[in-house]
Amino acid sequence: MQNHYSEQLKIYGSISNTAISASIGNRARALSLNESDFLSLVISRIRRKIEEILGEDLAKPYIISGESRQKRRILLDRSLIKVMD
Repeated sequence: MQNHYSEQLKIYGSISNTAISASIGNRARALSLNESDFLSLVISRIRRKIEEILGEDLAKPYIISGESRQKRRILLDRSLIKVMD
């Protein structure tokens, strides 16, 4: 995660609900360094939101899975993903 700090900062800044650049920088840094297991907290929030919207059964292919401090993955079939620039 540390190698992707600048990319995380850009993405976090575009989706954050705060305009305070110091706050965005602090959160992106905490995410990239996984301070206080911040990544697990963010993943948990994302999981909860997806399950609220889709329900537990439909959400399964979209949920970020994997153990803390290990490689994470999303089970969604890659053929269903379209990357837009």
